[in-house]
Amino acid sequence: MITDNWKNSAVLGCNGCHGSDPAPAFSSGAAGEPNYTNGGAGAARANSHQRHTTSGPSSCDACHTGTTISGAAIKSGSVLHTNRTPDVTFNPAKAGAGATWTAADKSCSNIACHGNGSAPAQWGSTSCLGCHAVTQGSRAAIT
Repeated sequence: MITDNWKNSAVLGCNGCHGSDPAPAFSSGAAGEPNYTNGGAGAARANSHQRHTTSGPSSCDACHTGTTISGAAIKSGSVLHTNRTPDVTFNPAKAGAGATWTAADKSCSNIACHGNGSAPAQWGSTSCLGCHAVTQGSRAAIT
């Protein structure tokens, strides 16, 4: 993220700040998903956006529905995100009614997108078996 943009009066799209890392790990899409190098599971710069935004801007509200509905603009009246905090608020239609986020270790639980009843998933996990070594909904565990 380019911190100077917080002080700039110009009107910016999401990718005015996001997806503008000086040493990007991947090319950011139209939504400007954060494209900095993943710092590892639960780390301050943990980053799993590349794997979670393959549907484009419409995927943003699965985890940031309090901030955006479209993935292209801040939700009207929202004070989230502009508080300079990566606020996670799940869209129950996409993530499931019981989805929860634990900021302390950057993990999601009860997330429908990973299979109902799935084990908690930690943001920034790079191991396939970190999530897929357990049964996820109707999918068998991979060993």
